[in-house]
Amino acid sequence: MRIPYIFIFLLIANVFLFPIKAADNIRFIPQPAEILMQSGTFRLDGSATISFSKELNKEVSLLKNYLHELGLTAALSMDKSDAMIQLQLSETVLPAHKEGYILQISNRNIQIKSSSATGIFYGIQTLRQLVEKYPNRILPQLTITDYPAFSWRALMLDEARYFKGKEVVCRLLDQMAYLKMNTFHWHLTDDQGWRIEIKKFPKLTEIGSHRASSEINHFGSDVFDSKPHSGYYTQKEIKEIIEYAYERHINIIPEIEMPGHASAAIASYPWLGTKNTPISVPGKFGVHYNV
Repeated sequence: MRIPYIFIFLLIANVFLFPIKAADNIRFIPQPAEILMQSGTFRLDGSATISFSKELNKEVSLLKNYLHELGLTAALSMDKSDAMIQLQLSETVLPAHKEGYILQISNRNIQIKSSSATGIFYGIQTLRQLVEKYPNRILPQLTITDYPAFSWRALMLDEARYFKGKEVVCRLLDQMAYLKMNTFHWHLTDDQGWRIEIKKFPKLTEIGSHRASSEINHFGSDVFDSKPHSGYYTQKEIKEIIEYAYERHINIIPEIEMPGHASAAIASYPWLGTKNTPISVPGKFGVHYNV
């Protein structure tokens, strides 16, 4: 009978997707290394005071914005003695884990401690998720000790095939930050499009960022949508996105294709190609042999 196998599969999937933690069923993505629940609660008032180390101006500004999105206002203070939320840098906090942090909620305040600004930022993301789980703002008292299981936590976006634009990329970076991802693999050039302005070679975007049509259904279908597709980033926009990612502790790895997957560049400058003949930016996906 197949039914028992289905139940066994669902049981195993449930174990992997929802690991058992002694944490009052509090779930985070990613799940912290350790959650210790204490008795009691802490009420996060509608107007919070945040104290912070001077090196954390960028992180505290983002925290203030996050709280505002959740309907909370915040005042900033360098005096941590009576602040409701305290961001503290200390070399003694998880020194073996530079991206690690400790989040403590007591009956008096919320403390996020780390040996690095990155760790503080990740603690802030955990606090965001926690506040979203308790819309009444009555939070459980707990201690979360956390650090990444993997140093490279990446998302790849292929814009050579379909251009998305700055607004979409920034939204993706926000979601990556929320999930403590730290590497954005940005696929900017391929056969079907060149998406980054190079001022010395303007035709790369004047010609290479446009194609007349796109293959649809599947590779090798030879069915095309007859819809022009285009778009590229100016150098100014690239710099702005890099800064936006940097503020969220995300490193950008650009992908510039060569010697293969270079049809958009060859369409712009035919002398780059092995055949030295004019071509159009292809709408067909798959392998192209002019390199």
